[in-house]
Amino acid sequence: MLSIPSYCDEGDDFWNVQPEPLRQRYQLALKSADNVWVLSFADSLDNLAIEDNADKFKYFASSIRGLHFFYKNDSLHFFSTNKKSQKLAKQLGYNSRYYMLMLNEVYFYTNTSYMRQAQEAASKLLDDAKKTGDLNGLRSGYYATAIIFWKKHNYKRAVEYYKKALEYAEKTPETSAKSKAHLYAYIAECYYEQKDYENAIKYSEKGLRVHSKTPLLLVTQARTYYRINDKDKFTEAYNRFKDTRTTNMSIYNLHAPYIDALYFTMNGRFIEALKRCEDISTEKTKYTYLIEVYSKMNDWKMAFSYKDKLERLEDSISNVSFNVELAEMTKEIDSLNQLKKKDEILIRQRSYLILSAVIIVAILICCILGLSRYNAVKKKNKALALCIDKYITSKKMVLKLEGEKYAKQDADEQSRAQQIGKSEIESETKDEEDEVNSSETSKEVESKDDAQIARFIYELSSRELFTDPNFNRDTLLDELHIQKRTFSKKFENYTGSSFKEYITSLRLDYAAKLIKEHPEYTIEAIAMECGINSYVTFHRNFTRHFGIAPSSFRGQ
Repeated sequence: MLSIPSYCDEGDDFWNVQPEPLRQRYQLALKSADNVWVLSFADSLDNLAIEDNADKFKYFASSIRGLHFFYKNDSLHFFSTNKKSQKLAKQLGYNSRYYMLMLNEVYFYTNTSYMRQAQEAASKLLDDAKKTGDLNGLRSGYYATAIIFWKKHNYKRAVEYYKKALEYAEKTPETSAKSKAHLYAYIAECYYEQKDYENAIKYSEKGLRVHSKTPLLLVTQARTYYRINDKDKFTEAYNRFKDTRTTNMSIYNLHAPYIDALYFTMNGRFIEALKRCEDISTEKTKYTYLIEVYSKMNDWKMAFSYKDKLERLEDSISNVSFNVELAEMTKEIDSLNQLKKKDEILIRQRSYLILSAVIIVAILICCILGLSRYNAVKKKNKALALCIDKYITSKKMVLKLEGEKYAKQDADEQSRAQQIGKSEIESETKDEEDEVNSSETSKEVESKDDAQIARFIYELSSRELFTDPNFNRDTLLDELHIQKRTFSKKFENYTGSSFKEYITSLRLDYAAKLIKEHPEYTIEAIAMECGINSYVTFHRNFTRHFGIAPSSFRGQ
């Protein structure tokens, strides 16, 4: 859920004495801050020549600009404008707005994944509020800390701090109902993310009793009812959300696409749901809802493809965040170097050159080691892939030869049965049984058992019975007239492994064959095709069996 800045009600008395068109224009600017025209309106506020309230007009103009730059993700203009707004708010005595502007910095940092800076800004805000004892500041400080935990997916701790913020909001008379409702919305959203749907509905209802037209509350409520498959309640929440379009256009436009997608999905209108997903501005959210729609359509191939895209996107976001943190640390080091005294310039330059040389040498060593390691792993993977290929080919050859052998045995038995009569067969069988009972050695018994197990393995492999995840060996044992009671022991003596281990190896060999012959199949689809329903189990067993991951084997 994207963090959205909000404003307190201080200064409303100032707007109550202004002309109606100007007051309406200001309210519309707050609701539609992402539109370009609000910048022109802010310029017009700066130009109003009202001597007694000049600073107030400047403050509200600066606030509107900051809100616009927030929505446009313009960090340069947002921070410069926000600092100016903080200075004006302090001059005018707008304490709650001053702390809210500090909170907006935390919002911006978390929305752009600058988590270290967000944590520093939140700590600064909370420390300042504790020193002054300002209730508005404490509310904003706990609010900011909750946002940090939210972004780190620690929803349990986030709920604690959101509730503390709500506690101070209740103690502050000037806190608007809308601000309180937003706190209820974030608490409900935390419970939703923890799959505690009962509390999610409970707190969303509490928030709606405080402010019935809060889009964030209705969004969380609709998503919760969708998740518990309550169609009537979902439709009711959805319709109430649609009615908030005029309340806050910016928030409505942000959440409307995926709420519409859920509505169309629940009603079986999948084509419209897919089209609405394309309107979602954030790629991560878009992929999440596309997976949901395709899953409901039972199009698992597309669902898995978007799952892969989502995982790659999350990896890239993590890498970008790390690079940003590294760049920020480098900037801080450079700025500290610039603050040193002039008489230390030569020493600093020499130290910088030495440090640079060390870093370059270290980088070169790391590159050489990394390249050698990469080449070694690549050679190992190629060798493993070649061995697996030869192994699969040899198994095919063995299977073919065994098939010819058993076909010949079946043909000989059929020919023999035709040549002699039924009575002679019975007599001969009885004689053979007597002879076996009297003279058959333990070695001959073992040979007969091995032949039965070999025939069982052949039937299992040639007919690919192992690809069925619900395969029942007893059915095949009955078909081949093999005793079930002693089968497990005979099988383990013959193969050196248990039946479960052996059938797993057959499935993995079959998976390796599919990976080689069908590069267009996803790894998840291949896992299901070979009889293993869990992708995690398949990946672990494949790597253990062949010594190489499925994706690496495909790459070679």
